[in-house]
Amino acid sequence: INTNRISSKLVSGNRSVVLNCLEGPYRTEGQSAYWESIMLVKRLILTLFIFVDELILKYLFITSFCILFFIHHNLVRPYKAKRANLIETLSLMLIIITANVNSLKACFVANGIIPSGSFLSVLSSLDIVENCFIYFLLLVIGICSCTCNTLKTPKIAVKSAN
Repeated sequence: INTNRISSKLVSGNRSVVLNCLEGPYRTEGQSAYWESIMLVKRLILTLFIFVDELILKYLFITSFCILFFIHHNLVRPYKAKRANLIETLSLMLIIITANVNSLKACFVANGIIPSGSFLSVLSSLDIVENCFIYFLLLVIGICSCTCNTLKTPKIAVKSAN
């Protein structure tokens, strides 16, 4: 049994599976070719915003960054499937709306102001609207992703070396 030849075939097969996973759902022209890297950098930057202590600045940075990424995503439209582009657009909108609502609350917290009267009811209403919007968008995203057949898992056939 030549184990080098078998392991070479396995490595080559795994390489194509990994490349298919990383590049499969994306268009191949323009900036779409390296969109997985862009997504990774986006997640890293959003995670780094956790370390910003000032609440107003944190939500301002998150909102601004997500708006820029939203515009970039809609200009590039990186996915092959229209439904995948729609799901990504909806999820970016969800982050932007959540950050905007929370930045309003952060303004009060940062300045030490306790909302009262009619403004307290407005903030409570915003919480309810935000939660309903989040649940609705998550439901739409879940339904779209369950019915989306664009991401197919490739099967690897490994032959025995008898």
